[in-house]
Amino acid sequence: MEIEELQKIQKEHDYEYWDHDSNELENIRHITLHVGKLLGKLAAYCEAHEHQRNFPTVQIKDEVVPDLLFYGLHLANMFNLQLDQQYLQRLKQNKERLQQN
Repeated sequence: MEIEELQKIQKEHDYEYWDHDSNELENIRHITLHVGKLLGKLAAYCEAHEHQRNFPTVQIKDEVVPDLLFYGLHLANMFNLQLDQQYLQRLKQNKERLQQN
C-alpha cells in the first residue's frame, strides 16, 4: 500500500473517530501524550533488558510501530503534507548530516 493511500485511510478514520476539535495545539498536545505512552513502552523493554530480564517485543511490534505510523499520518494530514515527500527529504537531510561527520 502506498503512503498516499494510507494518508487517505487515516483522514477518513480521523474524520469518523478523532474526537478533538480542529485546534492545532489541542491535537498536537493529545498526540504528544500518546507518543509519551509509546516511549514508555520502549523504555520498559530497554529497562528490562538492562536488568537482564527477558521482555517480549510483542507490544513494540503490535502497538508501538503501527501507532507511530498512525500519529505520523495524522500529523501529515493535519498540516496537509505529502508524507512520502517529507520522508524522502528527511532521509536526504540525514544522509547529508551523516556524511559531514
